[in-house]
Amino acid sequence: MFDEERWAAAVVKVQEGVDRNIGLFDEARAQADTIKPGVRVIRPFTATVNSVVAADGGHAPIEAFPFMSLGAVRVVDSSGEELFFDVIGPRDDTDKLSQRHIDERTPLGQLMADLGNAADSDPVRTARRKGRTGPLMLSELSPMIPAPVRGGQRPKKPLSNGWMTVYRDLCEWAAIYNLVCYRDPTDRMSVILRDGLLRSKIFAHDYFTLMGAIINERIGQVKQRRKRDIFLVGIAKSSEVQARYALAMTLQNIFPAGQPYFAPIPMALQEAVYQWPEYIRLPDGVDKSKGTDTPSMEDPKFNIGAMHFARFGGEADDPVWTLDTLHWQADRAAEILGCLLRDTEQSFPIPSYPQTLIDADAGAQISKMDAELLRDAFLDSIGARVDPAQRTVLDSQVLTVDYASRRYST
Repeated sequence: MFDEERWAAAVVKVQEGVDRNIGLFDEARAQADTIKPGVRVIRPFTATVNSVVAADGGHAPIEAFPFMSLGAVRVVDSSGEELFFDVIGPRDDTDKLSQRHIDERTPLGQLMADLGNAADSDPVRTARRKGRTGPLMLSELSPMIPAPVRGGQRPKKPLSNGWMTVYRDLCEWAAIYNLVCYRDPTDRMSVILRDGLLRSKIFAHDYFTLMGAIINERIGQVKQRRKRDIFLVGIAKSSEVQARYALAMTLQNIFPAGQPYFAPIPMALQEAVYQWPEYIRLPDGVDKSKGTDTPSMEDPKFNIGAMHFARFGGEADDPVWTLDTLHWQADRAAEILGCLLRDTEQSFPIPSYPQTLIDADAGAQISKMDAELLRDAFLDSIGARVDPAQRTVLDSQVLTVDYASRRYST
């Protein structure tokens, strides 16, 4: 505790520190002001909104022993339809896993096939594949998924479970890709909503932006052939750029009370926050000539979105969200966000947030009861592989009480 004299000295030190660094505060307010010219009112449009969320066993792994666990990967949409389900383990042969998806034509298998075909038609991408043709393998699709160890060799170090989370994210992107490219929309306007921005660092090379280009091409074909619009949007519950400028935006009254608003986030603000230029670079080559519209340095490969701030509520203290429209649809942001407006009006428990995304997230979670049933199936499968005497030992180990944990229980 400070005594009275030391407290007075500490306050002086704080004030001096603020005086020396107040420029940062003023700079943030000035940067927030650059958002104002792009602010627009969000007006309602009618559309079908379908949200896609993945939940993985990383939050509720199927395990009974510290040395062995499996992960359940589940992707559902806001209507409750299960778009994808799989169970994987850290020692799975990723090439065999890839082939299973390709053979069964799952959403992930279809994505790997389409990207492989697109890569084979381009000389630069073909050279990267080092003689391989046809569908991509998972280890080609993402550098974070290990290629299998060949020749009966054991890995030099224990395999990390981290690739299983990457696999979950790939499955989510594949489900979104499948909804856009392989399902015909039934309504005049449809919005496919992702939990998270339309950016990803898990894809190898430029496969992420290649996927975005295929999605954009498919959307154009549907528009031309069936006169229907498909919009792709990603919304983040939190973001670095929102955390940095939230206070400054409130102080500068960027979104006044009374109406829902949105605004594109200037590239200069994104560059001030994000350290990876390729995370914010615009995804097509045409934009390279636009100067300030896209940052310099490395070619785009992690981004297919155009970043916006949006406040769907009309009160000054309603939450402001960071979201991406598909880059090629940025000029229709007013319509797209208008389609989301009705979905946010009565949202619960998160205010002014798309209810379909809340519903999809709840549906994707693996409940405690489901987790217990999966664990029982896991134990039954192991028990079938040991003799009866060992099964008794196995069952007793599973029921062992962790007495040490009782020390900290209430």
